[in-house]
This record gives sequence, C-alpha cells and structure tokens, in this order.
Amino acid sequence: MEISLTKEQLRDLVFLAELGRFVRERSSDVPDEELTRLWNAIEPLLVVAREAGIEDITEEKNGKPVIVEEILSATETAVADYDDETFWFELESRLGERDFYYYGNDTEIETAEKTGKLPDRVEWYYRKYRKEFDENGIDRLEISEEF
Repeated sequence: MEISLTKEQLRDLVFLAELGRFVRERSSDVPDEELTRLWNAIEPLLVVAREAGIEDITEEKNGKPVIVEEILSATETAVADYDDETFWFELESRLGERDFYYYGNDTEIETAEKTGKLPDRVEWYYRKYRKEFDENGIDRLEISEEF
C-alpha cells in the first residue's frame, strides 16, 4: 500500500496520531497492550517523517524515533483546550436540563421523558447559564442543600 502525503500532511498525521494516543493514555482503564499497540502504530510515521527530512517533529533517542517536545506540548495544549470547552458545555447543559425538569410544565416534561428529546425551549436555560458563565465564570455558583 502506498500513500502520498505532503510534509505538512505528515506533520498533521503525526500530531493527530499522538493526540489520539495521549487521550487514550489518560483513561485509567486502558490496558498496557493497547497503549503499546498505539505507539507501535505511530512509530512508522516517525520513521517516514525522518526519511522525508521532516526533523522538526521527530528525533532519535536510543536508536528509535520519538516525537519532539514541541509536538507533545501542542498535544497537551489541544487536550486542555478541549477539556476546558467540554467543562463549560457540560456545566451549562446539565444545569439547563436540571432547571427545565424542575421549572418546566408537566406536559413538556412528560413529552421529553417519552421521546427522549428536550423541547426547543430548553435553549433558554442553556443561554441563561452560558451568559452567566461567560460573564462570571463560576464565581457566583453556589452549592446549596436545598433545591
């Protein structure tokens, strides 16, 4: 099998492969064999990159190609950005849905429970929290014993 890639595409492929490996590695229940298999899938890309003269993404250590720190750092930054966006999205979604079920009318709630689909009106709750978190972060968030 032969694949033709530009140097930029190969750089991006190494970054994406490392990103996927990094994400799987963060999961506590991933077997060591899977992590080894993922690294073994990346290693040939690094060999090809070195052979293609793309030495800014890989270097050799102990006779084996490894990904340079810059790519590893970019991977961590990309995952941190994703985690941050996911946190805010999940927070506004979960609080919005909670409020919908608490304050919504019985007919809408019953329909949502039957269909598994929330009505468009739930967007109002999402927007309310999105605006609050955009303006204040979690500074005004309070945890209370009552609901």
